[in-house]
Amino acid sequence: MQIEVPQISVEDQRKYAGKHVAIVKDRIVAYGNTAKEAFQAAKKMFPEKKTEEIGLMYIPREEMMIL
Repeated sequence: MQIEVPQISVEDQRKYAGKHVAIVKDRIVAYGNTAKEAFQAAKKMFPEKKTEEIGLMYIPREEMMIL
């Protein structure tokens, strides 16, 4: 199985810095302090989606980013 990492805009990186985000169809649909929070919020919004259709990603704070 190949995992595709979605492109996250600089604006979204700043907005969600230090948060876990849930992604559906290359769009951030929910966020939380933990991956579980982000997933549960996304599942509430999209109850018809299978678990594997909701991607999770951590957006590091700027001081944690290595460029």
